[in-house]
Amino acid sequence: SAALSAHLERSGSSNELAFCSAALRVVSSGGFDETAIDTLCEDFLSEVAEMPGETPPELVLRQLRASLERIAISFRSFVSSPASAQLMQRLRASLPEQHARSLFLLPPTSVLHFANATGAEDDCRSAFSNADAESDAIVLHGKLLNSCSWLRLLAAGVDGEPAAICIADATLPGLPLVHVNPAFEELTGFGPECIGHNCRFLQGEGTEKEAVAAMVEALRQGEPCDVRITNYTRTNGVIK
Repeated sequence: SAALSAHLERSGSSNELAFCSAALRVVSSGGFDETAIDTLCEDFLSEVAEMPGETPPELVLRQLRASLERIAISFRSFVSSPASAQLMQRLRASLPEQHARSLFLLPPTSVLHFANATGAEDDCRSAFSNADAESDAIVLHGKLLNSCSWLRLLAAGVDGEPAAICIADATLPGLPLVHVNPAFEELTGFGPECIGHNCRFLQGEGTEKEAVAAMVEALRQGEPCDVRITNYTRTNGVIK
């Protein structure tokens, strides 16, 4: 996209992207055409020093690996940028729904159905008292555990922990919870019925806005975050 190209241009990776595109076409052709290799070296690698005994095809492959690694780093920074968020919003609005789901731009139908059935996010506490919604959440939780090997491994690792732990899926819009351990349920009073919701339902009148903002920014940047925050239990008890 134009947004990604502009980001790569700013990070100095646009020329490497052109080299990788040309080199991959040569490599994927099934052989190393001498003329094509010479053209690559002349157009892109004229200032790159060859290693002792290195042939032109080996030079191209070495630089291709190095360039792909640098582009991957630039791409990761793009994913956490405002330009990426704007691009995702445009794609969600313009693509057919099924296509958007296949690209993980929208949550799976099961999560969306659950979220619609339980009501608005801001009113999800009252939705948790709905027996049908709780049953839907438990069914959804079972489907997630059966279909996601990474979630089964994480769940097995945290279920015996004494600390309250909840797991969200960062690949889905809204970061819905996909698992909570028994200690989380004991501390907060919320169990499997909160699956499919963002954990902001724990917030309340005394929740520190600065702490929330710090967590949101850390999530956007893909960085660790350590804050002290006031949350609330199912019965409105205070958790600090």
